[in-house]
Amino acid sequence: MAKIVGREIMESFIKFLPYLDEIFNYDIWAGVVDTEKYIAINRSDSIKLTIQVGDPIKADSGIHQAMQEKRVKSVNVPAELWGIPIKVLGIPIYDEDDKVIGGIAIVNSLDLEEKLNEIIGQFSAAFQQVNTTVQDISTGAENLAKVGHELAQFTQKTTTDVKRSDEIIE
Repeated sequence: MAKIVGREIMESFIKFLPYLDEIFNYDIWAGVVDTEKYIAINRSDSIKLTIQVGDPIKADSGIHQAMQEKRVKSVNVPAELWGIPIKVLGIPIYDEDDKVIGGIAIVNSLDLEEKLNEIIGQFSAAFQQVNTTVQDISTGAENLAKVGHELAQFTQKTTTDVKRSDEIIE
């Protein structure tokens, strides 16, 4: 991702925030920060973060890490912190001297992703069960074929023995 440079772009993103819901097909939370606090927020219906404009940036939050490391940073946050699992994408904003002047935090719910992973896990378990059953059937068919072959040999031997017995009796 290219660096976002300039206070004007940061201000443009602040103006753009209210339109995010109309552009994206899923519910996201977004915020713009300067180096100390949140300066703009786009609320989300499903992601109930209690962050307000003016609140300080929490140390070790996704946006804080992105600004400290001077790179785009993606952080998964467990449900224990905000009530639902979320993914935070932190994007630093620079001035013309390559100094971080703020950032953009984009948050989406991992709830659907976790449900999808759970469904995939259930399908995987079902496929493993089917695979085991098919292997059992295959093993049973091999055993049945072996028994059939042995039975055919036994029948052939019995037929030969009966012919010999008939010859002896005659």
